[in-house]
Amino acid sequence: MAKAKVTMEVGNDGVAVITFVNPPVNALAIQIFAGLKEKWNEAAHEK
Repeated sequence: MAKAKVTMEVGNDGVAVITFVNPPVNALAIQIFAGLKEKWNEAAHEK
């Protein structure tokens, strides 16, 4: 089974896209919430 992961990409326009992958159904498990919080905080402090 694939491991849940959260990624973030920031475009040249400064817009961040946070994506989560949690096969098989992309359910919001604890790991996903933790990853989303981490990436949200990272985006909030991005300059």
